[in-house]
Amino acid sequence: MASKRFVSGAPAVVQINTETPANVEVGDIFALKLEDRNGNNHSITFTAAGTTVAGVVTGLFNAAVAADTAGAVPWNAVTATDDTTTMTITADTAGEPFFVTTTATNGGATDDQTLTDATSTAVGGPNIYNDPENWFTQAIPVDATDSVVITSTAAANAIYGFDDTGVGILGFEIEPGHTGAIGSHARPLKLKLGTTDLVNNSASGEKHIFLDEFANAFINEAPPSPGTGLFGFNLTDSGTSSSNGKVFVSCDSSGSVGIAARTGDVGNIYQLKVTSGDVTVGDGAVFNEIIITVSDGILRNFAAVSQASANINNISGTVFQESGTVKTLHTRAGAFTFFNGGIIVTANIYGTGDVDCSATQKARSVTTSVNFFGEGGRWFDPNGTVTAAGVYNVNDARNDQVIFVVGQDKKFTVTAL
Repeated sequence: MASKRFVSGAPAVVQINTETPANVEVGDIFALKLEDRNGNNHSITFTAAGTTVAGVVTGLFNAAVAADTAGAVPWNAVTATDDTTTMTITADTAGEPFFVTTTATNGGATDDQTLTDATSTAVGGPNIYNDPENWFTQAIPVDATDSVVITSTAAANAIYGFDDTGVGILGFEIEPGHTGAIGSHARPLKLKLGTTDLVNNSASGEKHIFLDEFANAFINEAPPSPGTGLFGFNLTDSGTSSSNGKVFVSCDSSGSVGIAARTGDVGNIYQLKVTSGDVTVGDGAVFNEIIITVSDGILRNFAAVSQASANINNISGTVFQESGTVKTLHTRAGAFTFFNGGIIVTANIYGTGDVDCSATQKARSVTTSVNFFGEGGRWFDPNGTVTAAGVYNVNDARNDQVIFVVGQDKKFTVTAL
């Protein structure tokens, strides 16, 4: 195995693409979607009124000019030209990539129309992951051969989001001191790690990583949140069972980590362990292991954890259960759980564990039981807004050694003392 080191520093090169129609018939529809490095995109279409390639090229060119004039963000960053047999798209700024998706839909007698996108000059520059000149060896990583290190010497240069899942790398590490951003939410850096690991040791520069496959993700550092509902380190994957891996978060308390945490994100996680940091798991995540462990730090969970024996084990951290279903939620002595929404099948409180149900904005229920083990635990539902279909059990303690607060005029049954 060889280690390829991303050091940045490549000279900026202007990207040029060509769009070439063929086999044109009256009624054929030619469409082109342009996307920038931040994921902003805009589509143009043209329906052939004749059978000439030149007519389609002119139609697409006029549509591109109209989009630019109307203020469509991706088209404002490029220049389109009508070259009779092809439309050429040229980036206005060297080092700034764009991405093209084309489709051709049949409207004539024969279904053989095409619209072919080709890159005549590839983008280059210090922010381009697949530019060979950004790598210490002057060569990009090789499938099933190389691991990747994003070096601290790459400094503040951002790495734009590219899809590199065609290359199965043998590890991906971001060194301490790397301050550059990686990808964006709409266009993350996409990687395929197979049975190997991702390691992030960078505490600055917003990171957006998509993993096609992975074994473990060690988030030892993470940047702070850049704003409300945003996360310093964003991890998503393909959402398939083949992609799932274990995620370990042990970053500084200011580190903000999102796992499939924003609208539209998906993730298939085998196991999650939070030692420290602020972690949000979105409702697009699926868990495939029996335990989510919170030793310290904060977990905000919106995902369903509903396998037959799945549970959240809050050892000494703070858990906000916001929605979804948890089979068993354990709150250990000294830990705090805020039951703000969703369903808990069984809630277990150990020693001085504290479960706060005072939030009233979401429907919540416990479907089996709330169980106390030992003295000092608290179940706090002052508004009586949790639907408890099951029972309350007290084990290894007297009834007066635990705290039940379940609102006014609420009835419950204690089945074991």
